[in-house]
Amino acid sequence: MELNSDDSHPEDELLGTDLNTVLKASAKSLAPAVSDEALNTLNELREANLLCDAQISVGEQAFNVHRAIMCSCSSYFRAQFTGFYAASCGCRTGAAAVEENRVIYIPGISACIMNCVIQFAYLRKTNICEDNVHELLICADYVGMVGLVKQCTNYLSRTLTPENCVSIMGFARFRFLEDLYLKSRNYMLRYFTEVAARNTDIMDMNVKDFYGIISDDELNTREEDHVWKLCVKWIDRNPESRKQHVAHLMNGVRLGLMTPK
Repeated sequence: MELNSDDSHPEDELLGTDLNTVLKASAKSLAPAVSDEALNTLNELREANLLCDAQISVGEQAFNVHRAIMCSCSSYFRAQFTGFYAASCGCRTGAAAVEENRVIYIPGISACIMNCVIQFAYLRKTNICEDNVHELLICADYVGMVGLVKQCTNYLSRTLTPENCVSIMGFARFRFLEDLYLKSRNYMLRYFTEVAARNTDIMDMNVKDFYGIISDDELNTREEDHVWKLCVKWIDRNPESRKQHVAHLMNGVRLGLMTPK
């Protein structure tokens, strides 16, 4: 039987390697399960109002929460629950300030949206749908919950259609969501023919944004006639104020690619 220089068997070395590999793989596979179980347990404690040490109040409804959980994923709640605001205002500091901040009042947010925010803080997931995604994103951004903002923007990116891409593009620009803005704009350029035929929000774009779309080199259309027809529709939407832009818009239309008539 062959032995290694250290008097060990090659089979033992191979077995040890395989065993280590199995143990590492098992640890990786168990990690998410353990984490999910812990998160679910914490959420169950919250729902049963066990070990909760703070409240978040919106409107007439209050939610019992654990401060450590909310602070772990939100810069806003971390500042609130640790007494940062009280200390910065010259009020009470230290433990006294923290004790005074056991109840946080947040105006202008519905109970349904706050419930989703708290659910995400505990479970790292929540119900995002077409009806709540915009309000949920605004709330998540307000409380500094970056992970939830990312999930909302990912949802909007996945649900882009010719009917909603213009409104999502405007929403993204207003909220300074650069990545979502670029994705929605690129979607509009790629599916321009469908957008021009089915989208109504494009008629409300200002002249600068509208010209930027029709003159973009990435605009995907086989016939420039679609571009010119959209320009006419855009002008007809408010002819008194928009007819002055006809010459400017014609500079963005590739007249040489139009069908001769």
